[in-house]
Amino acid sequence: MKKAKEGHAEPILSHMIDRCKESETLADAVCQMHKTWEKCFKYIMDQARKLKSGNCAMVKDSVVYEWAEDYYRLDDKALEEKKAVEAKEREKKQKADQQKRLDGMKKRAEKRRRQLEKIRLPRKLRSRKQRRTNRRKSRRKKKLLRRGRMNLKGRWICSQ
Repeated sequence: MKKAKEGHAEPILSHMIDRCKESETLADAVCQMHKTWEKCFKYIMDQARKLKSGNCAMVKDSVVYEWAEDYYRLDDKALEEKKAVEAKEREKKQKADQQKRLDGMKKRAEKRRRQLEKIRLPRKLRSRKQRRTNRRKSRRKKKLLRRGRMNLKGRWICSQ
């Protein structure tokens, strides 16, 4: 009742209470577990939107009361269950899509990291480990050059 829109609920609910006192079948329909005032109000608003012209809709009170009764008389339990199942499936799909995006982001980040490792950074920006590895490679290359097993372009010389 707190979520009822500023006084719109009171006349409709009082009419529904009076009608429930008169009709036992309507009282049973109103007591269904899946029926709520918020859903009833949404149903009434949707019906009014169908009648609107421009940005305005004028509807008689008696018509609104009929819409409220129609909502409670509708057998929409199967529809509600279907909506719940669809909502669960939608949520599951969203989680799968989110996981897929995260996996793609991780792959791209890993690829970028590998690419950055290949790029030679200025000496000050390289890590200590990178500098040590590069020093070892250059020492080995110089050693092989001195022994005549590698040319200046870094290609191996095959001696036969």
